[in-house]
Amino acid sequence: MLEGTVYVQGGIKIDRDSNLIGSGSIIAEHDIVLHQMLASEQDDFIFIMSTGGSITFNQEINSRALVYSPFGKVTVNQETNLAGSIIANNDIYLNKYFNVTYDPNIDVDIELPGGGGGSTLTIHTYTIE
Repeated sequence: MLEGTVYVQGGIKIDRDSNLIGSGSIIAEHDIVLHQMLASEQDDFIFIMSTGGSITFNQEINSRALVYSPFGKVTVNQETNLAGSIIANNDIYLNKYFNVTYDPNIDVDIELPGGGGGSTLTIHTYTIE
C-alpha cells in the first residue's frame, strides 16, 4: 500500500511481486520502472516523478495519477485507463490501448521542476483515444 512519499536519489524498479495501490508520491532522481499494475481507488491519487530520468510502465495502469518526467520520456507498454496527466520533456510512447480522461475533481497547483522561471503549473487532462 502506497501512503506518503517515497523519495530515492537513484532509480526505482518495482518488480512483479509488489503491489502498488493507494495514495502518495514516488519520486526518483533517475529512471522509474514499474513491472507491477498501478491501481487506485476513486479517492486515491498517485504522483510519480523522475527528476532526471525516464518513467516506464510495463503493466496495466488503472489509476488517478499525475506522471511527470521533466527531463526524460514516459513509456506505457500495457493497457492504460488514467484519470490525470502524463507530462514528459522528450517523448511519450503509448504501446497499447490508452485512455486518459479529464477529471474535474483533479486540480493540481504545485511547483514542478522543469516548469521554467519558478512558475506554478496548473495541470488539466483531456480524453485521448
